[in-house]
Amino acid sequence: MKRKEYIEAIMYRHFSKEASATEEAELALWIDEDPANRQEYDALMKIWNESARLSQAEDFDQSSAWLSVENKILSSAASNSNFKRRAIFSRPFSIAATITALCLLASISYYLISVRHSSSPIIITATTENRQVHLPDGSVMIVRAGSEVGYDEGFSKSNRNIRLSGEAFFDVVHNENLKFRIQTSHAVIEVVGTSFMINSSDDSDQVFVTRGRVKFGEAKNEANMVILSAGQRASLIGKVFERDTIENTNYLSWKSGVLIFEGVSLKNMVKDINSHYHANIVLSDSLSAKSDTIKVNFRFEKNSLPEVLDEIQLTTGLKVEKKNDSILLH
Repeated sequence: MKRKEYIEAIMYRHFSKEASATEEAELALWIDEDPANRQEYDALMKIWNESARLSQAEDFDQSSAWLSVENKILSSAASNSNFKRRAIFSRPFSIAATITALCLLASISYYLISVRHSSSPIIITATTENRQVHLPDGSVMIVRAGSEVGYDEGFSKSNRNIRLSGEAFFDVVHNENLKFRIQTSHAVIEVVGTSFMINSSDDSDQVFVTRGRVKFGEAKNEANMVILSAGQRASLIGKVFERDTIENTNYLSWKSGVLIFEGVSLKNMVKDINSHYHANIVLSDSLSAKSDTIKVNFRFEKNSLPEVLDEIQLTTGLKVEKKNDSILLH
């Protein structure tokens, strides 16, 4: 399914009040991309509203519907005492009215039939555990728990487009003629063949490149973009990119299960542990003031958060105290 057909399918579910929150967000983004998209949406919404009766029908007989419209036009005109049946096709105004009605009905029927028979997008949600997915083109993606991706059934035939909400790692098979595109609510990431990770949140997007090159562009203005090579990362906050080299290898800890800290500040260690475990560890005021200068050395491999905290407490002498939804180190 091409992107245009996919958006039309979302609009059908939107008008039917069946669209998911992710689909609603993607539709809103598409509408804002181009004034022409807004016009198309408004036109289809008008058609939908005028065809409410037809959209509820189990089977749609286009020929019968056309005949029904013509009969209604004829019946309306016949109520006029000066009307002659053959005149409907001899007077310019009547011809225009008939053509307009038939064209509108044809548009409605085409839209309803094409959308109902179009293939559905494939949605993959990682709920409590990471999910590894082998895509039809041979590429592999690992979707982090709590994240969601979607693609069309026609993936790898006419396009290699992915929609991402959350975080995922991609190992993309090279195809010079068919670029691999990932769209988030903020950005569009485009590659030919490479390995990289994307972290998409409500506020920003981050891309980490492990192999190859990646084009990282703003969703609403792809001309605003950066090119990243292996070992580089970039963040998009609003319309501004921040690019640097990858120095912290723990960005893939959620995938490998391994956290490594060698001469790392206590402040950065807590930050990485919070990201890895979706935890809320905070430092006491006195500890926070010197957390940049306290260096630590740890290696955690597929440990639970309680195990990590026990190790920190045993090795450093710091105290761990649970407070409501947070964990205090002091």
